[in-house]
Amino acid sequence: MERLQIEALAQQPVEQRRIELVERKGLAQVSDPAVIRDAAQRVLERNKAQVEQYRAGKTQVFGFLVGQLMKETRGKAKAELANEILLELLSG
Repeated sequence: MERLQIEALAQQPVEQRRIELVERKGLAQVSDPAVIRDAAQRVLERNKAQVEQYRAGKTQVFGFLVGQLMKETRGKAKAELANEILLELLSG
């Protein structure tokens, strides 16, 4: 049975094999703003002291919060979008 699966996989176009591998291994990047926003809100709720420090002018804390967001999403959040959403939430 495994041999048949390998043969079927070998007959697929390379791009299709890449897509299936990414999906199977859970390597896809998270680019859904709603998912990233939910994760960012959880991070901000768990790190209220750092949020207050940031809002008081200690902007170096932003890097810590970005790191926590990436940890929350297991490094899968699209970085540019994650930064944008985090800044938006911190401003509000």
